[in-house]
Amino acid sequence: NGYLDDGTYTAVKVIGLMARKRNKSLLDWIADMVELEEVTEMRMNILDDSLEMAFSDSLDTDNLEGVRVRTEDGGFFMMRKSLHDPLISLQMEGHSIKELQESIVKPLLRLFESEPIVARALDLDVLRSFL
Repeated sequence: NGYLDDGTYTAVKVIGLMARKRNKSLLDWIADMVELEEVTEMRMNILDDSLEMAFSDSLDTDNLEGVRVRTEDGGFFMMRKSLHDPLISLQMEGHSIKELQESIVKPLLRLFESEPIVARALDLDVLRSFL
C-alpha cells in the first residue's frame, strides 16, 4: 500500500469500489456490518534483541502490517512490531472481555510462555494483567 495509513488506504479502496458500483450509498454498503463491543490494544515491551535474532531467517521484512488472525467466535487480533519503538502491539476485538481472554490472550500467553526465547524477550505482564 505504499506505506499509507491502513484506514486511509481502506477508505480510498471503498470509495473506488463505490464509484464503480453507483447503485449503492456508503451507508447501504456498511448497513449489515457488526461492530464488536470490546476493542483493546496492548503493548508488550521487547526486552532484548534475542527475539529478532532468533527469528531473523524466517521474518518477512517486507510485511509492515504484522499478523491478523480471526477467532472462531467472530473476533480477531492483529499483532505487529512497532516501527519506531521496541515493542509488539496487540490489537484485539471481540464480543466481550471474557471472549478476548479465552480466545486470544490465554492461548497467546501459553504459546509465548512455551517458547523460552519469546518468554525472555517479551514483557508478558501486560497479557497476564488482562486475565
